[in-house]
This record gives sequence, structure tokens and C-alpha cells, in this order.
Amino acid sequence: AMMLDELGMLDKTQIVATDINPYQLVEAKNGLYPLEKLEEGQRNYLTSGGQRDMQDWLSTDKGYLKIMPRLRKHLTFYSHSLSYDGSFNEFQLIICRNVLIYFYPALQQRVMELFATSLHHEGFLMLGPSESINAGKGEELFTTYAKAEKVFRLRHQNTSKVQPDA
Repeated sequence: AMMLDELGMLDKTQIVATDINPYQLVEAKNGLYPLEKLEEGQRNYLTSGGQRDMQDWLSTDKGYLKIMPRLRKHLTFYSHSLSYDGSFNEFQLIICRNVLIYFYPALQQRVMELFATSLHHEGFLMLGPSESINAGKGEELFTTYAKAEKVFRLRHQNTSKVQPDA
């Protein structure tokens, strides 16, 4: 949200964050982070290409960093299982970092198919540094867009949506 705001794109954006763990979703919805994480967060933000000070989007509240309401209004949180749930939207970008490495090959394939059917036909998939597009035959669904950054684009337009297993 900070990067999108910096690029002047936040007002055109809705960010959907998902997790299977309800505790993680509650923590994320709170938008509170320990004050001692600011320096590390600032370093990561700048490494990611950020140009401003993270404190432009944060306030302090009783020893915590709090995400500003203007950013939070663009964030929604949903419980979603890559193992069992189907597609629930058409996204421009899906970021899945360091999840696929824990799945067996058949589940990796199901998740790659889910990603393909959940993306807009011009959408992008970004994987974590430990993951490969080869997981779950992803190379059949996606082409490499930016190899070093692990960014991929749909190989072809998919019209059918993956449904949850019966």
C-alpha cells in the first residue's frame, strides 16, 4: 500500500490479503507493529525501491507503529485456503511467497492452476525466493517476466475457474 501510494496508484487499488490462519488475519487487520521493527521495516522498504520515509504512513501509539487509516481503507482480509478454496476474484497481481515449497507436487499443481484462473489475462504472479515456476507445472501456465525478481505472466488466457474440491 505504501509503494502504491508513493506511485500515485493507491486510490485505484484494492489490496486483498489472505491467510488460512485466523490469528494472522486478526494481527494484520489490527495494523499494529512493534516500534522496534521500524528500522528493519524502513531498510526493507528502501531495498524494495521505496523512496520516502515509512513514517509518512505510520503513527505511533503506545509503543506501537500504526498504519494510517488512508492506507488501511484499501486493505481487506479474507480467510482462504489454497488447498481447499477456489478462486474468488480476478486479480492484477498475486504474490505468494514461500508457501509452495511446503506443498506436495499435486497440491502445487492445483495452486498454480488456481493462480492462473484467479489472474486477469494480463496479470502477474510473484513467487518467493525459495520457489520455482516449475512447481506444479507452473511453466505450462506462466512465462517469465522478470527472472531475478521471480515475476511471471500468464502464458494464455484461462476462462474456467478452479472450484473447491467436492
